Amino acid sequence: MRITKVQGFDRITPFMVTAGHVDALKRCGLDMVDSVTGSNYSAGVDTMAVLGNTFSGIGVSSSVAMPVLKLMLNRTTTELTEKALQVGFRLTQPGMEGATSTTMLSLTAGSSLLGFVSDIKNTPDKSSVYYELVFGRKAGSLWFSIWSNGRLVQQNTWNMPAGDQALYLSVGNNGIRPVSGKTAGFMVGDVYMADLDYNADGSIPDERLGSLTVESYEVSAYHGEGHANSEGNDVLTALNNPDYGTDTGVLSLKPVKTPASLTFAVPQTAGRNILGVGISLVYRDSLTPNNRIRYAVTAGETSLPAETITRRSNDITGFTTFTHLLTRPPGGGEWAADMPLKVDLYNDDRM
Repeated sequence: MRITKVQGFDRITPFMVTAGHVDALKRCGLDMVDSVTGSNYSAGVDTMAVLGNTFSGIGVSSSVAMPVLKLMLNRTTTELTEKALQVGFRLTQPGMEGATSTTMLSLTAGSSLLGFVSDIKNTPDKSSVYYELVFGRKAGSLWFSIWSNGRLVQQNTWNMPAGDQALYLSVGNNGIRPVSGKTAGFMVGDVYMADLDYNADGSIPDERLGSLTVESYEVSAYHGEGHANSEGNDVLTALNNPDYGTDTGVLSLKPVKTPASLTFAVPQTAGRNILGVGISLVYRDSLTPNNRIRYAVTAGETSLPAETITRRSNDITGFTTFTHLLTRPPGGGEWAADMPLKVDLYNDDRM
């Protein structure tokens, strides 16, 4: 299994907005949201406590009907010929006492509905469940299975749609309506996506994780002569407290030789297995279309060669998220709980 994408939320200051939902989430580095649909709803980043545990994620809510959150999966139906896709996410619900229990998870290829997952419904009480989905191609058909906290919930096979179609996961159901004075909503967090190699006989290996928690590193130190916060605020404070509701500014990389150097504090990982580390850069390149970000990662005593981000955003006025995932430390071996991590950022002028 090779993890290709993770999305965590605990470092983002919670916010809910009633318009511009997708752009607001992209600005926070959450680029897998295709759309949110419903009536009189709000969406953003939320937190929720369940049985003494606090979870964070993309939250949606409405007093009229449960919104639908449509998420893009990083695989198309044609690409499933080469590798299977595994997706994990945590679904947290605040509880909807008195509301009709209704299916709230569906799968789409392009604009074609593949089907609903009948066992995943709104709950009357607070709940938080980790789901893992596996997609693959078998005998020309699209094969799918979903697991709940390690338990098989459903398996199904659908006819493969014509052409090469993007895959989407839709959470929610506009037909679920809250009782008077209550709201209908949920939260999706701790997301990962991974490639799976097919076995020699075409079967899909069982490499489920059971659950995954995406922990955010705190920036413990910043050094960068010549660079600045776009609003004149303290760089370190703004990096550690991304807040959509308050413009605390972003790190403005200048085309100078000195890097903007970020050193990260080691997160609390006691009793957990570290599966990998991801470096995500949320950037906007419209102001300097001829410049590119160059970055170099150091883990422990080993530094990786510097790499340049050459991909441009299709919407150059918006924000793009670039992620570099490391499943093993640069020097090899396993991740140590106290392994330091540093990233150097440069603005390469291509004029």
